[in-house]
Amino acid sequence: MVLAAGAWLLVAALPASAAPPPAAAGAGAESVLTRALAAMGGRKLLSGLHSLKLELRSVSYRIDDSERAEGPYWLNIGSGTRWLDLDKQRSRTEWDQASAQWPLHIIQIEHGNFEDVAAKWHGKWQWNEAAGPIYRDVALQPERILLTASGAGDLVSLPDRVLHAEQCRVLAFTYEGHQIRLYIDKMLYLPARAEMDGARAGTWRRCWAISDGVRTICSTSARRMVSCCHTSATSSTHAIYRDDPFGPPQRGIREIRAYWDQVSAGQRDIHTSYEVLSSCGNKSLVHWTAQFTRFPSAQKVRLDGIAEIILGEDGKASSFREWWNREQN
Repeated sequence: MVLAAGAWLLVAALPASAAPPPAAAGAGAESVLTRALAAMGGRKLLSGLHSLKLELRSVSYRIDDSERAEGPYWLNIGSGTRWLDLDKQRSRTEWDQASAQWPLHIIQIEHGNFEDVAAKWHGKWQWNEAAGPIYRDVALQPERILLTASGAGDLVSLPDRVLHAEQCRVLAFTYEGHQIRLYIDKMLYLPARAEMDGARAGTWRRCWAISDGVRTICSTSARRMVSCCHTSATSSTHAIYRDDPFGPPQRGIREIRAYWDQVSAGQRDIHTSYEVLSSCGNKSLVHWTAQFTRFPSAQKVRLDGIAEIILGEDGKASSFREWWNREQN
């Protein structure tokens, strides 16, 4: 398993795949897009991805509503699930939010250009239908945005930019009359952030950013994309990964990815769960479980383990250690 500390957790596997072809310095938009598609597993894999299930977790500080400016602050703790139908461009999100003021249960359904939102407040449901915001369109989400960009007639390459201390290629194109900017990690060539032009000229609204947290996608066909996002967004260049206290660890992003290329190539039907046991400073302890089927033997495997994650000064995982037991039949 590969876990990320903090409010978000990723448990996924990375199938073996050839590295994307190198891009020439100053590469144009089509060259950057071609390499990004290869890094995500290829156009065929992304096109064959039909549905996703995202497990959502968040903790936020309500600084403005808290009684003391210096803290302690009120917390909002949220958990939920989002289902995406990529073929029919629709989604459903169920979200539970708890705070010192109220519990809130939200159901949000997005279909076409509209969204229906229901909130359960003091035992009563309130429904509201409104025009859905373009930035949440399925076509602009990490699972589809490269395909959307490839179909745009005005795709161009902009000057490179630094995003969260990482060099990024920048692509720009038009979607539904809006200007979109897509940031591609220059080292791994994975999507890192998407932006849409704002309501006022010269302003931009973030659609999503991998740095916000790592998406949990329990889908075999999405494993390569999610694992790559994990290594680029949550692993320090000098990260250490260890699943055997007596053996040598894997060091750095490339070595960790190579390890998971090997061990996960024969895993299918992956299901995971987790519980954060403690979090103090830059260290977190997590209890996790996983189930998968070995391929091609069809052997069923269950894992139950504990992980320790330590974050570096850059907010990325610098050390990941895990201990686990296995049941198989």
